Amino acid sequence: MMKEWVKNIKKTDIYDLFKLVFFRTRSVYLKFTFALNNQKVYRGKDVQIIGYNKLSIKPYSSLGDSVWINIDNGGFKDNIKTVFIEQHSHIGRHNFITVCNGLTIGAYFFSSGYCSIISATHNDDPFHPYIAGSVVALREEITIGPNVFMGANSKIVGGLKIGFGSIIGAGAIVSRDVPPLSKVVGVPATIVARYCIDSGKWISGDLMEEPSICESDYLKLIEQKKIKVHMPYHAASTRNGWI
Repeated sequence: MMKEWVKNIKKTDIYDLFKLVFFRTRSVYLKFTFALNNQKVYRGKDVQIIGYNKLSIKPYSSLGDSVWINIDNGGFKDNIKTVFIEQHSHIGRHNFITVCNGLTIGAYFFSSGYCSIISATHNDDPFHPYIAGSVVALREEITIGPNVFMGANSKIVGGLKIGFGSIIGAGAIVSRDVPPLSKVVGVPATIVARYCIDSGKWISGDLMEEPSICESDYLKLIEQKKIKVHMPYHAASTRNGWI
């Protein structure tokens, strides 16, 4: 019976088995090097990073449970970074990020659960298995300014810019640029309010003039407040239990 089983094994099965062993072994190594090189970054349970060699993540950031970051790495051809996550950023539980041309996430970014940032897809030839298709960029890179909040189940799709201090409402799908200090909601996402620095209030509508402050100065003002930003351990992972 054993001989019959061996005869029925296809070469493709053996190849797939070796691939599985290779990727599992490599995964252990990459997790170890990630922990070693990012000792001030918290990683929740079941985090998966494909294209780890393309990722740069700054200290005091965290990746929640089951975060999946999928970076087109060109077959490991180089270690040029294309995804940048700045300090004090929290990627929420069950977030999905897929990147082709690049992604920059500013400092103090905060996403809730089940959010997505999508700037890549697969070849759309219906006579070719999509799962085996080449990676295709959705326009240009995505740039997210400092202190942006993504509500639960919200999505950013395609190459675009999200201005600093903005809020993306729960369930919103953002497919075009969002100016700084804006609140957007809906599908597709539209601006419902802008923050007025002079009055210190959110003003309904989208017709307000652009803020009289640039991104770097905005970030400096936040840092000057010296507000202690704690690592969100309990928000990031079930392994930390109840508060």
